[in-house]
Amino acid sequence: MVNLVSDRDSRELWERHVKDSLSLLPWFECTHEYLDVGSGGGFPAIPLAIMRPDLRVTLVERSARKCRFLEQAVMHLPLVNVAVEEVDIRNFTPTNSFDTITARAVANPSTVWQWTKRLLKSDGELLLQTSQPVEDELPEGKIRRFAEGYRGCVTAVARSE
Repeated sequence: MVNLVSDRDSRELWERHVKDSLSLLPWFECTHEYLDVGSGGGFPAIPLAIMRPDLRVTLVERSARKCRFLEQAVMHLPLVNVAVEEVDIRNFTPTNSFDTITARAVANPSTVWQWTKRLLKSDGELLLQTSQPVEDELPEGKIRRFAEGYRGCVTAVARSE
């Protein structure tokens, strides 16, 4: 058995993970290339990939164990629009840039922004799911939009230009 969510979370899987993931769908209206950082158990990326088969989804996870789970999930569902990359985000060098990036419970917003801003298209957004609003502007980034999410807040950060 692969423990990717806590026992408490597994009892509340639909509410805590699936519904929370799907609450991001409206944020993906103009997204074609999507990157999820620290994909872990596949949330929010796998539910989004299921609902939006037109998305090209890249899951970046540094844990080999979690990557094996993600690869099995992608194969069994089957999700032909999803690629799994076993690499630390700081060492990730994709051939393309991304419209939207998510990072759920990976690091503080400022750190995630530093790791991901180089991977965004010029008009792309980093979506931060946090328990509290991200109020401070991030270095070289600006808060483009904000909303209450299903279980917290969603803040979209873009490059300031």
